[in-house]
Amino acid sequence: MQTQSPDMSHPTASGESPLHESSHVRLRSLIWFAVWFVIALIVIEASVYGMYRLYRHLAARASVPITGLTNSDVTHSVPPEPRLQPSLDHDSLPNTDLQAMRERDLADFRKRGWVDSHTGQVAIDEKTLDQVLKLTQPAAKKQ
Repeated sequence: MQTQSPDMSHPTASGESPLHESSHVRLRSLIWFAVWFVIALIVIEASVYGMYRLYRHLAARASVPITGLTNSDVTHSVPPEPRLQPSLDHDSLPNTDLQAMRERDLADFRKRGWVDSHTGQVAIDEKTLDQVLKLTQPAAKKQ
């Protein structure tokens, strides 16, 4: 700790003011750090890339089947419902499926007698409607 102010009348041998603080960071050290950092970075990147290539090569050599099914089972099996459209054994598009569903529903309604033959409108009779409403309402709470 400095107790007196420095003598400002006499410059130091380097020509600097006595109040000038010398830099503690040396440029040579900073350059060496940057060089070694770049070298370490290159070595790490090369080793990671080498490991990636090795693991890819080992995985390709392993040749493990993705599924336990044989090729004939995979090509001839039909997935369960609902199937994506189009898929194996289901080549129709969604709008065709929707039209077919509407035709099946309309045929079912005709069979039950719910379709008016003159207008083609579906009309459910009151008895059936009451039964459906009774089934869908929650049971009355017993007190």
